[in-house]
Amino acid sequence: MFLMFVQKAAACHAEDFTHDLDHIPYYRIEREVLRILRTQLSDAIFSIEFTCFAPGITFVSPCYILCILPFLYASRSRNSYVRNSVPSTLSLQKVIGWLSNDYATTLSVTNISSEQAAILCEQEKCMVYNSNLRNQLIGDESLVGWRRKRFMLLWEAGLLSAGLIFRWRIILKAN
Repeated sequence: MFLMFVQKAAACHAEDFTHDLDHIPYYRIEREVLRILRTQLSDAIFSIEFTCFAPGITFVSPCYILCILPFLYASRSRNSYVRNSVPSTLSLQKVIGWLSNDYATTLSVTNISSEQAAILCEQEKCMVYNSNLRNQLIGDESLVGWRRKRFMLLWEAGLLSAGLIFRWRIILKAN
């Protein structure tokens, strides 16, 4: 019970200090994780979030193409919210390995895939029903771009719901 309370309290405080690894090029990701760890104030609570493929999805598996599509589209989008294909190269074990050092203590590791799927579905609904946002996106990316973006949001939500990709949140406390 106490551990559950600590995890919920840590999650509340860490929301303001969340670092998303999906936006960092793979060649810089390990250095960036170490930079994040080194720059935290002592006793600060923060989180690192990232998306990765399910363990059975490898480069030669048939599902690989289905899983990589939303990330390939996002990396070519004109939007400032640039993502890349890092999920195809990351794993929970690899990130935990990078975090296993004297800079921080891991408080919790949580699979937030269903939460992320709900957020993506909500973003897609917002793109449809918020006329100001819809008009801005259509103006910026054209009607085809707006439809493609909606489709990719729902595609990624479906991958998360199906368990083909995972979204992880690791909450840490700086030493």
